[in-house]
Amino acid sequence: MCYDLNTSVNSSIIGMISSFILYNHNFNQNKLYRKVFKVLALFFAFVTLMQIYDVIFWKSLNQNSGKTNINFIFTKIAMITNHLQPIVLAYLINTIIPLNNLSKFTIYVYSILISIYSIMSFNKISYTIVTEESSPSLYWEWNNMDRGYIVYGVFLLTLCVLSLQLVYPINMFLLIINLFTFFLSRYKYKQSNIGRFWCNFAAYVPFVLLIFEITYYS
Repeated sequence: MCYDLNTSVNSSIIGMISSFILYNHNFNQNKLYRKVFKVLALFFAFVTLMQIYDVIFWKSLNQNSGKTNINFIFTKIAMITNHLQPIVLAYLINTIIPLNNLSKFTIYVYSILISIYSIMSFNKISYTIVTEESSPSLYWEWNNMDRGYIVYGVFLLTLCVLSLQLVYPINMFLLIINLFTFFLSRYKYKQSNIGRFWCNFAAYVPFVLLIFEITYYS
């Protein structure tokens, strides 16, 4: 939901490149730690798909004010992708570290809530365009449906619980990133430096993790 096409394009490119670098470069000899960074690289590459969808939405604005079939279809795909993020992270973590009982319980609860929320929202959402409320950013309609604040509260909680499942100190570092990102997201529709910073932050997270890896393990 960045504030212009160029920002979305840059964020999508940076996000994919930084994820690729994080996946292929490791600076420690511990096999588990290397696997954890690869998991995070794959996860943030998946998160970056949202920026790619934004590029599609921005492009569609030049046609019929964005209300095109492509926009309509990808709005629904984007919602599903967004909602799958904690589930994808849980799956990736489970490939290297068996999920503990708390993680399993949290992801089960989240999966049930997000399935109900997604089904109820699927036919209600239509196009992803710039609205009076979101201007100059794109408006992700699915984030603001009835009871959305409860669902996305569980979304954040699930990401935090899963983050703590990882090895120390990566788990604490990722937890801070999740909470910081949530704080920034509160300003995503405001014409402020914080809101604009949020637009770019996710794309740089793999680079931040790479710097952390180099600094901590070198």
